Amino acid sequence: MIAVVSPLIVPAVAIALTLFYASYRDIRERRVPFRTWYPVFLVIIPVSILFYAFFLLQLDVLQFLSLMFIISAVTAGLVAGDYCYTRYNYREKPSGRDLFDAGIVWLVFSIPLSSVILGFLTNNIVFISIAALFFCIIAYVFGIYFFGGADYIALLVIGVGVPLFPFEPLAGYPLINYFPWSAFLNALILNIIAPLGIFFFNRYHSRQAPLRYQFLGFPVKGEEIQNAYGFVMEVIEEEGGVIHRRFLTVREMMKSLSSRNHRIYTKDLRKNPEKYAKELELYKKAGTVWISYGVPFIVPITAGFLSAIFIGDLVLIVMKFIAG
Repeated sequence: MIAVVSPLIVPAVAIALTLFYASYRDIRERRVPFRTWYPVFLVIIPVSILFYAFFLLQLDVLQFLSLMFIISAVTAGLVAGDYCYTRYNYREKPSGRDLFDAGIVWLVFSIPLSSVILGFLTNNIVFISIAALFFCIIAYVFGIYFFGGADYIALLVIGVGVPLFPFEPLAGYPLINYFPWSAFLNALILNIIAPLGIFFFNRYHSRQAPLRYQFLGFPVKGEEIQNAYGFVMEVIEEEGGVIHRRFLTVREMMKSLSSRNHRIYTKDLRKNPEKYAKELELYKKAGTVWISYGVPFIVPITAGFLSAIFIGDLVLIVMKFIAG
């Protein structure tokens, strides 16, 4: 079994290296350029097509050609839908570069989808293909509407590129032997550590804020906010010489992330102080400003990916520990 699955080590290494670099870029700049993912796409697209076709579905040559046709048709349909959606909702025509990048993403997405379609047509339904498709859909919802585009790409390449454990982890294989699910659950568990640490740090210093915000961020000096990392969690305004402030609601924070509304990152304050001169002056007058703790979700995704490969499913480990 290990000898057969071992080719997945190749995309696993490519994904790990890319996640390290993407995490570095996201921490420093809070943005990951799409070109960051080009090398890993070059690896996982051909490897995944061959893996799904000949290992999971065990296709012959004619069936493989049918799969390639379905992948091409599905990708073209998804790109066309993406194009129409952008034109209709944002009243703008996507550039050639945007269409190319969207085409790559939808090509990756279409691999498990096409595998499921061909499986239904040939009465050869494979659990891993269905699991990969559902994982990609979940990744889309979480990545686009809750975390960010880079997080979605990270989850997508994991979900399609490494559908099974490349080798047996220290804790053994979980009951549901679908590697991306273990990596995602590990990421969610590890992502809890940072908010808990921030909360106890805020409580230790007796910082005053609504309870939920004490898990999400901390105050910094208004005159030094440009040197911090994160985004501003408060709306600060001045009226009649009096400073008025309130926290962004969770809904407002999520909306600013999932739509094209702009949230103020400390990086923007560093790079464009002239543009944000009014805000910087208000922050100085306010004395302190609450900002997010500045750790993007791609960091726990990276940690979850590596821990799942070498250690295994943390949920399974915890359950075994509780059960004794």
